[in-house]
Amino acid sequence: MSNDVPPKKPSLFRSLKRKLVDELGAASDKWTVGEDGSNADKLREEKLKVLNKYDEGTGSFGEIFSQLGVELKATQEFSKRAPYRLNELLVSTDSWPFEELSQLDEHFGALAPGYSYRYLAPSSSVVPESVANNASNVIRLPSAMDLLVDDELKLAGDEIPDATLMDWLGRRSAAMNRLWTLRILSQLGILKGSEVPDDVPETAGGPRKAVAKSAPPTTELTDAQIRELVEDFVTSAKWQYDCESKQSGETPSWVWDKKARVRKLNEGGAIMALEPLLHHKEVSVRVSAATYLLPSSWALAFPVLRAALANCPGNERKRHSISACRHARWTSWMYLDGNLSFEDD
Repeated sequence: MSNDVPPKKPSLFRSLKRKLVDELGAASDKWTVGEDGSNADKLREEKLKVLNKYDEGTGSFGEIFSQLGVELKATQEFSKRAPYRLNELLVSTDSWPFEELSQLDEHFGALAPGYSYRYLAPSSSVVPESVANNASNVIRLPSAMDLLVDDELKLAGDEIPDATLMDWLGRRSAAMNRLWTLRILSQLGILKGSEVPDDVPETAGGPRKAVAKSAPPTTELTDAQIRELVEDFVTSAKWQYDCESKQSGETPSWVWDKKARVRKLNEGGAIMALEPLLHHKEVSVRVSAATYLLPSSWALAFPVLRAALANCPGNERKRHSISACRHARWTSWMYLDGNLSFEDD
């Protein structure tokens, strides 16, 4: 066994100190003071610029670390009592219209340190501000938890009709936004599951969509083309889940790639070529295939989703476990809502 001890990573303080010394040294190299004292003023001015920059930066770092400490404490205390009932999170259980969030502070008391407001149904092209700006539509969350909800809403998936969940909800009714926000809060362990309503509201713009079925063939595909489309689907499924686990912004592109492959399989009447993937060793591939086969082959696809749901909330040590649970849930919700569609919304 080697006795070599891996070098310690420099602390932030030491890194900043090293950078400061380097920049002061660079200033000295730039303005060498002559024997007659020439350039002394210029060197002094250059060094003062460097010192002032770091003095200002140190103050900023101090403020940032101080705020992080406050938010960490708020999150820790909040998590001790989670999950909550909705009434415990709402600013008010009664209707109380407002124009600015600051009015909530004035009327209901200031936010606790480290907390922020979150709309259950934010204003959009569909949801007017007069509906969104109501105390019964706003909850209080630790700022870190609020960002966690945002991260979930920014994810894309096979089950989402277009782009990200946030994009899709931006064109849905206030009732649908509220329902999905409650679902995400429950999924993250913030809200009790019993607080999520079973009733599904109608989508904005009319009655709920019928679930998408396999389209009749419009093109001919060779066996080789079908194999290639299925192989590409498998690759995209793995990369999508990899990107999610690494919190990479590349996730939507892999979802779109999968949708493009499925569209071609559908056009060629070969959607059932995905059936063998329901038994693939990678859960990312199984859940992805089950999502697209669910509308036409419920009996085959749903057991795969049910198996993923049985492992919720997921195990970080198991590859793609958390993402599989998330997408199995979202697929089931979209299907039961009547919104599982593989056409762009």
